[in-house]
Amino acid sequence: MDKLSNPKKQTLQKFKEKDNTLITYSMLESLSIGEEISLYDIRPENVVFTRIDSKKENTLLFNVYMKKGELWEKHHHDCEEKILLYKGLLKDNIHNKKYQRLELIVFNPHEEHYVE
Repeated sequence: MDKLSNPKKQTLQKFKEKDNTLITYSMLESLSIGEEISLYDIRPENVVFTRIDSKKENTLLFNVYMKKGELWEKHHHDCEEKILLYKGLLKDNIHNKKYQRLELIVFNPHEEHYVE
C-alpha cells in the first residue's frame, strides 16, 4: 500500500470505514487503470479490485474479486453503481437480497449498500 498515491490511500481508507461512507466518483476516478488493489491488509487476496478501461464517457469500470464470506463495508456513491455478477453469489445485506450469476444489480446515487 505504500506505493499508492495519497488520493488512492484516501479512497481505500474510506472503503474500510464502517459507517455508510461516501465514496465519490472522483475518488474512484483517481485509481489507475490496470492496477490491482487489495481492499484489506489482512488476507489481501480476499477482496481485490482493478479499474479497467471504459470506452464510454463518464463511466468507470472495475473488475472485483471477493472471496466467499468477505464483506464490503457499508458505503454509497454520488453516482449510479451497476454490478454484473459473473461468478458465485452476492448478498445485499441492507435489502436482504441475494443475487446469482449474470444478474445485474443497480444501486442509485446515495443508496447505501453492504455486500458479501
